[in-house]
Amino acid sequence: MNHVTISFCNVTSFVELQRPLCSLLDLNSGLIALNDQFEQRESDSISFIKSFLMAMANSLGIFMDHSSAQIIEFTTDPMESITVDSTFSRQDKVESLGKSENLMHNKEQQQQTAYFKQLADVIKNYDAVVLFGPTDAKAQLYNILKADNRFEKIKIEVKQSDKMTSKQQNAFVRDYFSKQQIIL
Repeated sequence: MNHVTISFCNVTSFVELQRPLCSLLDLNSGLIALNDQFEQRESDSISFIKSFLMAMANSLGIFMDHSSAQIIEFTTDPMESITVDSTFSRQDKVESLGKSENLMHNKEQQQQTAYFKQLADVIKNYDAVVLFGPTDAKAQLYNILKADNRFEKIKIEVKQSDKMTSKQQNAFVRDYFSKQQIIL
């Protein structure tokens, strides 16, 4: 009799153990599925971060007017700017104007073209560029770049802005490209 009772208890215990075991297996399967989803999300997040950082490394802001340009690369590090100056100075203008107005305009045009070529040589190494500043120099450069098929795949945008300090320029570039990354 004890044997039967024990056997009955063992069967009951086995059935009772089986239910939590099935629940644990279901829970384990659920955890495995959650883990797979997490790994996929983690992989997606890593891909997003990589594309974000690649986009950052290939983004450039240029604050410019006709006499100089501040070139600011969008990075996670503190951003620094490099200045490119036009070689046509006020003194050149005065000297050329003293000789002839036509000579002054020709010299100014040649030096402006060389200045824009310097900027184009920098821009060709980037995927996204924002040109900004208080004068129409940015629109002139934009038109030159759009006419050149080497710049077809580069996203170039022109934004009007007032005069800015270097900190304001850096903040403008950071804000502009941060908003662009959200669209990605």
